[in-house]
Amino acid sequence: MKCNILKSRRRDFTYLYVREDIELEELPNELLKMFGETEAVMTLELSRDRPLAQENVEKVIANLESDGYHLQLPPKDDPSSWLDLPNSKEKS
Repeated sequence: MKCNILKSRRRDFTYLYVREDIELEELPNELLKMFGETEAVMTLELSRDRPLAQENVEKVIANLESDGYHLQLPPKDDPSSWLDLPNSKEKS
């Protein structure tokens, strides 16, 4: 399944997967308001046999099939701290 991936300029590490045949204007208004201004990241061909880095590919495909989109929120836990932004750690 082919989809476009957009990132939110308002919320770090927040992405929206949109089925290729869906226009942004067709998505729920509340979702678009929360997501804010978008920036195109890439177009991706999803396959159940190719995992995604941060999301369960089965869940993403199911959401795209039923709703036309999938919202990826930032991870709650980051034990590796690789998502830490500059100046986000406490100063010692």
